[in-house]
Amino acid sequence: MSYGILLATSSGEVWVSPESIPLALLAKKSVTISNPSAVTSVTQSYDVNQPIIPFVYTTAEGALWANISNGVCTVSLTHAVAGTRMDVYFFSIFPQPLPEYGLAIWDANEVCILTNETKTLADLVKVGGSGTASDNGINTNTLKAGKWGCIPEYLGIAVGVINDPYPRPWQSNIRVIARREGTGTRIIAYSDAGSSTGVSNVSFTNGHGNVVVTQVDMYD
Repeated sequence: MSYGILLATSSGEVWVSPESIPLALLAKKSVTISNPSAVTSVTQSYDVNQPIIPFVYTTAEGALWANISNGVCTVSLTHAVAGTRMDVYFFSIFPQPLPEYGLAIWDANEVCILTNETKTLADLVKVGGSGTASDNGINTNTLKAGKWGCIPEYLGIAVGVINDPYPRPWQSNIRVIARREGTGTRIIAYSDAGSSTGVSNVSFTNGHGNVVVTQVDMYD
């Protein structure tokens, strides 16, 4: 670059001013599940001219998904036991409030884009292999030390037949969830239809997607 400032994270990721603007923590919101059969959601408004990315951590398993539309990001959880807590960390690009002292950087439009107090999104980790690997998509299952959040993703689908007493189709979307396990976090695929007990001729379609996670305890 011909001018500006260059910063690097401890993992070696580089941020350059003014050619790039980092995503930063816009809000953290938490909710506790009271009704396992209902859909529990948290929402966050954002500037539609900027991206928004939610990372989600839960204390138990459930069906997790996100919807982003018309300036609102909605993250939803269902089929989780009562008392399950969902922590959602929303990251976006937005004007940064000025600190009392320290570093502040403005862009060409005189908008403050970074300060020493900005909680930037960094150190993203990919979980799973690629192609036909057995550790990606619906086979995702990784235990990581510490508290991690995942981007809600669709990983695949399961279909089958229920006979009780007449045959009818059964379908389940398979999504990722990052949930507490001891002092760590289990990154795992979860069927949003719950148990397949009583279902026959079950078959699976694996989207072979990789899951993106980040350690979220640094934003608490």
